[in-house]
Amino acid sequence: MTAADVPFSMYPRTTAVRIRDLMRRCAITHDHAERAALLERLAAELDRAARDLLDNRPTEECSRRELAAGLHGQAGMVRFFADLERRDRARQAFDPAHPRVRYP
Repeated sequence: MTAADVPFSMYPRTTAVRIRDLMRRCAITHDHAERAALLERLAAELDRAARDLLDNRPTEECSRRELAAGLHGQAGMVRFFADLERRDRARQAFDPAHPRVRYP
């Protein structure tokens, strides 16, 4: 079993609920800054799940190190997407083709 095959049932219940909620909120928001913040929180949750796994919290018959490495990799990937969101937002701020509306 690889980290990609890990079902949410193997995560501690509270972690799975938080991760699902953050993923849902990332999917529905159109604000780049909010999405970047949500992705950072999602990465933190994945890192926390990896730490819990390495601290011998209850899981099924999987290689803890392999799963933890997969979770850390996913957290890094999520942080990369958060950086992309921030860059897109910054690029839009200076794009003359798409001026931002400024209120007095």
